[in-house]
Amino acid sequence: MSVKRQKQDFMHRMHMMMFKILLIFGIPAGIAYGVGQWLDGKYFEGRNGSMLALGVAFVLSWSITLYLYSKLEKERREIELKEEEEREQKQKEIQQKLQQPE
Repeated sequence: MSVKRQKQDFMHRMHMMMFKILLIFGIPAGIAYGVGQWLDGKYFEGRNGSMLALGVAFVLSWSITLYLYSKLEKERREIELKEEEEREQKQKEIQQKLQQPE
């Protein structure tokens, strides 16, 4: 697969990641809200259960997001290295052609 195609695929995955991040934060927040309401009614006074559940959801969401980001960043660096190698190879080919006597 060419480097250009890899970059296009990577950009597509980056755009899909935005949607995933929305879900990564939205779903746990919604679940935490419901669990927090249940905890408030059953075990806690006031809003302590809700705050605890939302805090756990927040930490969980950010942990997942940072993990996914690190995977994407690693892939981006690999693509950039391949692109740089390809560029250097083309430069060497051009220099060799220029040095060859006609």
